[in-house]
Amino acid sequence: MNDKAVTLIELLISLVILGLVMVGFSSLDLFSSRQVVAANKILKTQNDAAYITEFIVKETMKAVGDFASPPVRMISVGGETGIAFKIDVNENGRWDSPPDKEVAFVYRGAPDYEMRYYSDFSGVPGSYAAISRNAYMVPQFGPVITDDYLTMEIATCWDPQNAKTSDACGSPNNPVSRVRSRILIPAASVH
Repeated sequence: MNDKAVTLIELLISLVILGLVMVGFSSLDLFSSRQVVAANKILKTQNDAAYITEFIVKETMKAVGDFASPPVRMISVGGETGIAFKIDVNENGRWDSPPDKEVAFVYRGAPDYEMRYYSDFSGVPGSYAAISRNAYMVPQFGPVITDDYLTMEIATCWDPQNAKTSDACGSPNNPVSRVRSRILIPAASVH
């Protein structure tokens, strides 16, 4: 009798054990890759919300105006909510039109879900740049101007276009990030 040979039963048992170990590793790998994808979606929405907020804060810091002509005002473009800022382009501390100009941020809902930036607004919407195509529920960002502060909330969703047909914004597959800000509007010019 040969003691060094492997029986069929021993071979089957070792294959079953190897299969269980491989299934364990593959499920761990699948779980890890899903977690990485989910984390990347959350990171992207957070970056979009932070980018929009930072863009608005920078424009707010350049705003200039006086009591008769405030530096920041609420606007509506085609029924969409927005904020307009009077920007001191020549940096002399007062509103001179021209060369100073008005810029605006306007949220455009379905089907675009964009936060639009109008670099030369002046009361008439012209060309714009979409600074985010993942904006979501921004009409609720309720830009409110009180006591020299602009208070707002920016929300971004991973895929707002498909939020109503498949995964709702805020679901694990379609995360939402929100940034709330309270921005001090610079002092108004008395020139």
